[in-house]
Amino acid sequence: MSFPVRDLDTVNPTADSMMARYALSFVETLPGQDRLSVATDVKRLIYLLMPLGRATIKQVASSLGCSVRKLQQDLDRTGTSFARLLDESRQERVRLYLENPRFELHHVASLVGYAHQSSFTRWFIGRFGAAPSRHAFRA
Repeated sequence: MSFPVRDLDTVNPTADSMMARYALSFVETLPGQDRLSVATDVKRLIYLLMPLGRATIKQVASSLGCSVRKLQQDLDRTGTSFARLLDESRQERVRLYLENPRFELHHVASLVGYAHQSSFTRWFIGRFGAAPSRHAFRA
């Protein structure tokens, strides 16, 4: 996305100040706020893109204004990888979502970036050793 610099001062008539405050408070509560690093930036973007089904390395690199290769190199230098950060993010979020009895499994699967509940169930069993419907943190 690109636009003229002068547009930064233009008031958005459809802006929602309550939603902007909510989004800012959400981002500020993400893990790793005490240290600024590429891994922290990537994890923030994963959290924001995951429910949209767009938490891919290509999308994150684009959002950060770099190539996929550069992002991979930067993450390698910090001792992590995109796949690891995505998996950690999914594990953290899935615990929260499954504690909420209002979320059905297909909705939880979607929120952590899976288009199909069967793929989500396979991933979940691999991480937690049981199906999501039977797991201990499921209320």
